[in-house]
Amino acid sequence: MGERCSWTHRAGWTPEQQHVAEARAFAARCLTDHLMDPCVDDVRLVVSELATNAVVHAATEFTLTVERLDGVLTVTVRDGSPARPRRYPGLSQTRTRGRGLQMVGALSSSWGITDEIDGKSVWARFDVPAVEAAGRR
Repeated sequence: MGERCSWTHRAGWTPEQQHVAEARAFAARCLTDHLMDPCVDDVRLVVSELATNAVVHAATEFTLTVERLDGVLTVTVRDGSPARPRRYPGLSQTRTRGRGLQMVGALSSSWGITDEIDGKSVWARFDVPAVEAAGRR
């Protein structure tokens, strides 16, 4: 039976567009530091969407948490706005906005929104293979 593999990394930023790129880079570093390079591309896209929503729509400081517990990787963006992201069912092929949450749903195994006292958290989970003890840092 495989050993437990768990870790958590967290960072926060002010609601400025350039911080979306910093959040993407932070997530990528977390994953590569834990030998999870195959997950980087999907997680970077999801973090980009969730962080952009926090900057554009919430316009508050936001926190990104990247966490692994056994076979589940979770990324969570928490902001200070209680307003929930809107989903746009049946988007046309020509629409250039409103596809972010559909992309999050397509790339992750599950996603959701947790209401917080001072805002909300939007999270996405990714199923990942167990890490062998020899490959862990």
